[in-house]
Amino acid sequence: WFIIKDSYIVDIRPDIHEICFPMLVDRDFQISSDIQNIGYDNDIKIINSQRILLIKCRTAHNCNEWTKHLSNLTEQVKDVVNKTRKQSDSYAPIRKNQLAY
Repeated sequence: WFIIKDSYIVDIRPDIHEICFPMLVDRDFQISSDIQNIGYDNDIKIINSQRILLIKCRTAHNCNEWTKHLSNLTEQVKDVVNKTRKQSDSYAPIRKNQLAY
């Protein structure tokens, strides 16, 4: 099973419900589904700062549907994960007037 959540995607083995492949949406997160970019029909290439995932879809319709959902995920987290580097290379934005204990 392939699951899309708020800020990550994950591959789960359905027989034992074990997480096999978690992938965070970070500042390097990219989605490619074009044959010129990947070299194969009906495939989706997902890249983040840690790894590359190639998803092989059975049909062009499935490929388009997954690409749409992954693009929506990217759009939802764009304010949280932007391309600029933050203090201490953190993913979180700098918060002003916050007390640290």
